[in-house]
Amino acid sequence: MQFRDRLIHTEPMFTANSVPGFGERPIPASEIRRLRRHSYIFGVRYKGRDYFPAFQFQNGLPKPIVGRLLNLLHLVRREDNWFLLYWFVGANSWLEGDAAPVTVMDSDGEAVTEAAIHANDRISD
Repeated sequence: MQFRDRLIHTEPMFTANSVPGFGERPIPASEIRRLRRHSYIFGVRYKGRDYFPAFQFQNGLPKPIVGRLLNLLHLVRREDNWFLLYWFVGANSWLEGDAAPVTVMDSDGEAVTEAAIHANDRISD
């Protein structure tokens, strides 16, 4: 649980009512719920509130690569969203220098897509 506390306080996050939209107005919470329901974005539940990592958004819209990655990672339970956050911000051996997917997804989407394809690989001894 301490790791979740640290992530919530170190990773830039939005609540459903605070995701910046175009201009001064936030994206309506109903639109955030729709985007999540259709797996364009994800959120994590923390102390009774949903938080949405800021790296998913650009200029008031969800980044298309996030939806593609969520589709590849294909997690179905809401509790799995913490795994998604860990996956995006954690070191990944499929990426050069064990980079975190969030640090290279805008510059090397192909490599991050490949890493997502292998995220559910079974590893044996």
